[in-house]
Amino acid sequence: MSLKFEFLKTFLLLFNARIERHEMTESEILGVVSWIGEEEDKQEFCWHLEALLDNDLLYEKSLCEYLITNELINGDLILLPEALLKSKLSKEGWKEEIAQQTINNLCLVEVKMVDDGKETDSFFLHF
Repeated sequence: MSLKFEFLKTFLLLFNARIERHEMTESEILGVVSWIGEEEDKQEFCWHLEALLDNDLLYEKSLCEYLITNELINGDLILLPEALLKSKLSKEGWKEEIAQQTINNLCLVEVKMVDDGKETDSFFLHF
């Protein structure tokens, strides 16, 4: 499986969503998610793949895992102030500049929700 898809799976877990099916092209990943524990409710999505670097995606995936493990997400909100999150990542061994860049990159990720064939809302994170 591609790193882009692995990252996307982890990113969507932040929203308690699981990918049920997907297709991947050079420029996007399309699919359907359901919410864990609510498999009847489904949402189509489209993630437009920009110039993504695998190394950045590895860090972003690790940050997603950290946020999930430490229960630092409520909906689309990161529960810690940015400076505190950066400090905690530094204590985990992250270099300060990598932590900051990864936080910035993760807050730029936007996976579009698709309703009736049109992009509507988005899955995204913020402080």
